[in-house]
Amino acid sequence: MRNGRQIEVGGRNVSGGGRRRLYIARALATNPAVLLIDEPTKGLDAGTGNHVLMALRRRLPDAVLVLAMHAPPADPDILGCAWSTVSLD
Repeated sequence: MRNGRQIEVGGRNVSGGGRRRLYIARALATNPAVLLIDEPTKGLDAGTGNHVLMALRRRLPDAVLVLAMHAPPADPDILGCAWSTVSLD
């Protein structure tokens, strides 16, 4: 593993949602000051998606989180921070 972070995700037993959670866990392991994630809840049911978002905020309380999402969570307060919406037409 280069830089201690190179992990191949493959195999037939890992779902799309499982892969997404693993990629997020890898990013969290670096304890970033800024984290950019594209569609962090894609492929996850609402409950699991909320759990992932809460875990992001709990694990990185002082980090800047930039989340590109087509549909924000039903509860916009789930991350305990401000939301900005940008529409690209």
